[in-house]
Amino acid sequence: LKRGGMGTRSKIHHKREGLPMAFFTLEGLYGNAEVVVFSDLYSKTKDYLTKDNQVFVIGRLSNKGSNGKTTDDNSTGEMLDLKILAEDIIPLEQIRARLGKYLNIRLPQQLVDDVLTKKIHELAYANRGASDLRFYIIDEGDNDGQGPKILHRIRAKALRVAPSDSLLANLRQLVGEKNIWLSES
Repeated sequence: LKRGGMGTRSKIHHKREGLPMAFFTLEGLYGNAEVVVFSDLYSKTKDYLTKDNQVFVIGRLSNKGSNGKTTDDNSTGEMLDLKILAEDIIPLEQIRARLGKYLNIRLPQQLVDDVLTKKIHELAYANRGASDLRFYIIDEGDNDGQGPKILHRIRAKALRVAPSDSLLANLRQLVGEKNIWLSES
């Protein structure tokens, strides 16, 4: 489970062994979640758990929501509050660096030429970093009603990029908004 939002109402508790753990409310676009942060993770992320700090939580869904009901007790159609057992907490400003393992570029086959390739290479070279660069060359034809067909998948072996705001904006301007995205896998 992955969920982002603003941390509010946090409480620190100490386990029997004296180790601290935290409970905080994560307020997001689709409702609130109670997040449980056990001591190992708490020691690594306690600086991010301040009030009104925006974070991204990766964890497991507990079968009990913060309202004490199981998550499938909902017959009204409303979203119940969630209880998340945190496995990682990432500050908003670090999400792109931590989760943007791949910068993906989708290119219609008919647009691929030496000029476009050179522009993309120059942008990538000027923004070297740790993210792999992957290209998807597509055929935008009808393909029997199936939509675009991927003709080639290419991973740049010698060039990795830092997916900065400016790099993403320049690439989106060059090849289109929907043709640039970051992914973990």
